[in-house]
Amino acid sequence: MNIQWPLSGVGKTRDVNRLRDWYSWLTLPSVDGDGWFNYHRERIRFRMRCFYHHERDAVDTCKSCGKGLCPECAVDLDQGLACRDRCEAAVRVLIRVIQHNVRSVARSSGRQTVLGIAIFMLALGALNLSWGLLVEPVLGFLVVSGCIFLAFGAFGIVNALRMPSLKEVTPSDDAEDGTD
Repeated sequence: MNIQWPLSGVGKTRDVNRLRDWYSWLTLPSVDGDGWFNYHRERIRFRMRCFYHHERDAVDTCKSCGKGLCPECAVDLDQGLACRDRCEAAVRVLIRVIQHNVRSVARSSGRQTVLGIAIFMLALGALNLSWGLLVEPVLGFLVVSGCIFLAFGAFGIVNALRMPSLKEVTPSDDAEDGTD
């Protein structure tokens, strides 16, 4: 299979290698005897190369800059690789930000939020129901919507009480970080 790279020529091998790194497969048209294009996927595998040692295969990419790294250039920080002596501090910051965001999402979608929404729906249901019943003539729409809000509020409280609290889910996250 002959592939004509758009960046062919003398001195362009680094650009071609960079182009090959970005594309793991190409869809190539082929012409049959009648002149029609038959599109079929031919998988072409390219090995990602180390950004700093072009002759070596990369094992993964840096979590900060995205460059391909060989085992000599990579530093494993347990939750991602970093360029040795270049991006280690930035990757540590990224890992801390991701951990903080995971904890924030757990808090924001936790028991307190569901309980707050359920209490708001109960109050809204009680307001609609009482307003619908106290006004002459009785407003059926407000009575029905009040009952619906009361039902959803009660359902939300039951679900909030069944949910585990943040301390039950992640007991040691705040103790490790100490920043919250």
